[in-house]
Amino acid sequence: MIPQFQRYITKWGLTVRQTIDLDGDRMTSLLQALGSPERSVPVIHIGGTNGKGSTGAFIDELLRAHGETVALFTSPALIDVHDQLRLNGRLVREEELDRAFEELVAVDVTAELTEFELLTVIAFLVIRAWNPTYAIIEVGLGGRDDSTNVVLPEVAILTSIALDHVAVLGSTTEQIASVKAGIIKPSRPVVVGTLDEDARRVVETVARMQEAPSFFLGTDFTVETPLPETYRGEKTYTWSSRLLEGVHQASNAAVALAALEAIGYPLDASRVTAAIERTTYAYRFEQVREFVWLDGAHNEAAARALVASIEQKWPGHLIDVAIGMLARKDIRAVVDVLRPVVSNWYCVDFDNEEAARGSDVQALIGPSARVVTLDDMRAMIDAPRTTPLVMTGSLYLLAQL
Repeated sequence: MIPQFQRYITKWGLTVRQTIDLDGDRMTSLLQALGSPERSVPVIHIGGTNGKGSTGAFIDELLRAHGETVALFTSPALIDVHDQLRLNGRLVREEELDRAFEELVAVDVTAELTEFELLTVIAFLVIRAWNPTYAIIEVGLGGRDDSTNVVLPEVAILTSIALDHVAVLGSTTEQIASVKAGIIKPSRPVVVGTLDEDARRVVETVARMQEAPSFFLGTDFTVETPLPETYRGEKTYTWSSRLLEGVHQASNAAVALAALEAIGYPLDASRVTAAIERTTYAYRFEQVREFVWLDGAHNEAAARALVASIEQKWPGHLIDVAIGMLARKDIRAVVDVLRPVVSNWYCVDFDNEEAARGSDVQALIGPSARVVTLDDMRAMIDAPRTTPLVMTGSLYLLAQL
């Protein structure tokens, strides 16, 4: 469930489907009845397995640095539904959501939407009322049949493709790429991050079929690391620091720049540098205390990116890791990737109906791992430390710390 969203649903007398049911027809007919709010402003549509949030944050900061008004729709919620929809960085207000619900119930709502479909419709209505110069829309799940895939974007972005949500999207990167490439639209550019060969072939094929100009990281544009970093695409941009730490964030910044170049957006070099350097995003290798970091590495690919960040920041050193994950994730794969850089493990019991028990995670790691509560973790965050601690896994865990 989306935190705090149910009270709006109840308040306005609506019901939602309780199962994931990817059917775009329900969305299309309802949006038409509402006057197609999803077509009201220029959209940048972001899909992929990992990196969507960070790439969206870079684009948001870049556009705002150039004087644009930007709406941002992301998922999942970090704290509650209000942080999923922002205008120039501020969270959507309760009265703005209420006005959108009022507009929705004024039409004959015959289709029972899933919770995320309903949120997507509400987001489009709020964005239309805001009338920003750009809206950045993040895919919820997959791509082809996702409720956000009713937009006709200025550019589509595929940040990465890796194994995640395999029960719904497929068990190979080729299958997942086929679903995620469904956001590519006819004659609209698509910008693509780092993919394996199988996934890339799928995306290239879909782009050709859609006659969509395609731009791939490493081929059509590049980023040179380590810091100071240099982007080379249509033009060259450099920056000497990033608040968003991690090797992989250089790639996300490059994808963001390539997307704006793909739509012909006029970028100013000094504003690009300032925007890249000051971009932040919660729970992406985020330092919250001295020697304490939060990172939402909830699948194998994200864990590999986290390990690369750890090895870059503390070369040759082991660190402490606290982990809590949803039971449906491939916990063993994440643990196995992290294991070479970990000295002490803490397995967290946290409040979510889908959460794996700390003892189950401990069983995958070994008896040396400690099972801890959320209160234990909060105390560890506040206690003085002399060695690094990274808290990772589910975003739902990190939001409770």
